[in-house]
Amino acid sequence: MKLKHALIQAACAAAAFSATAVMAQTVVGGGATLPEFLYKQEIQQFPADYSYASTGSGAGKTALLTNNPAAFNTATGRNDTVVHFAGSDSVLSSTEISNFNTAAAGPLVQMPSVATAVGIPFKNGLANLTLSTDQLCGIFSGKINDWNAINAGFPAGTAIKVVYRGDSSGTTEILTRHLAAVCTTGTSGNSNVAFTAGTTFANNFPGGVPSNFSAATGSGGVRDAVDSLGNAIGYLSPDYINATLAPSSTVATKNLPAARLTNKNNGVSYTPTAANTTAGLSTATLGANLALPASWAPTVANPASGYPIVGFTFLDHVQCYADANVRSKILAFLDAHTNYTSAQVNRINGNGFAPLPTAIVDAIRGNLLANNNSLNLNIGNATACAGKAGR
Repeated sequence: MKLKHALIQAACAAAAFSATAVMAQTVVGGGATLPEFLYKQEIQQFPADYSYASTGSGAGKTALLTNNPAAFNTATGRNDTVVHFAGSDSVLSSTEISNFNTAAAGPLVQMPSVATAVGIPFKNGLANLTLSTDQLCGIFSGKINDWNAINAGFPAGTAIKVVYRGDSSGTTEILTRHLAAVCTTGTSGNSNVAFTAGTTFANNFPGGVPSNFSAATGSGGVRDAVDSLGNAIGYLSPDYINATLAPSSTVATKNLPAARLTNKNNGVSYTPTAANTTAGLSTATLGANLALPASWAPTVANPASGYPIVGFTFLDHVQCYADANVRSKILAFLDAHTNYTSAQVNRINGNGFAPLPTAIVDAIRGNLLANNNSLNLNIGNATACAGKAGR
């Protein structure tokens, strides 16, 4: 009898442990370094049972698409076996969307997260720097490689040291999307290369990047290289540049100045503030067919006004999840993330970002978090996920 009683107790304990383990499943994600510290602040303050690995946008998308958390585990030291979401400043390509196997986890859900500028930090002894479109294209293509060509106060031969992301980066995609729209080649062009939007900066230089260019890994790597190389310039989200742009940032440790950029369409020069980011994205709209993931990825390559290098960072998910607790945690996090209370707006602005345009955030909350329009696009929709095992 004692043995039987002990076995019953053990079985009950095992069942209780199993239920607790299910309840304790952490939501696993990672990717873009650009919004990393905003997400980590939210995870702490909402709070949320989330893990976010900083790997870069390209690695984040790959992890989600293949359900392979190896890169995340390397970054976090965890031993996860599943990927629930990815952060990416890079939009999902038509190939990535069409090649994704929807049989188990349903279609991909791509949603704008926050709006961002890509600032141009520099360190050359100047307190202020304003760049025209021609100068911006010249510097990042290698056509202009001497600070004397930008400011006659520098001795001729003062090399411009350009720092670029060597890893697959959505920040690079936002930058190169703009450069592709405004830079021109040829005899009267302002660029040595024809830029194309993409996550790998060096791909724009089939013959190799110019000798005055240096690769760095991650946003932190670019920040540190611009600070240390001398006479350097690069590209970063505002939270890695300085605390004036991002007063809540914990990673603007080098307090780098950011160049003012002249918008070629209205001739006004802008700094990469949240307000100027909002102005630059004022014309961004979703696609007509919201059932297509691509419709949720608006881009503005060459804005009519506002800061000229702007875009969105995205949160990518699958629609169906095997664990109801994971699904509930994801929906709770996204609800808090897109609920623009004064505290949340301050959190977004404090990290150098801007809230989404009202029409876009309303569409997300109404169609991807809820099913207000009966489109069955929302995460965990019973009809769309019927018969699917889920991620």
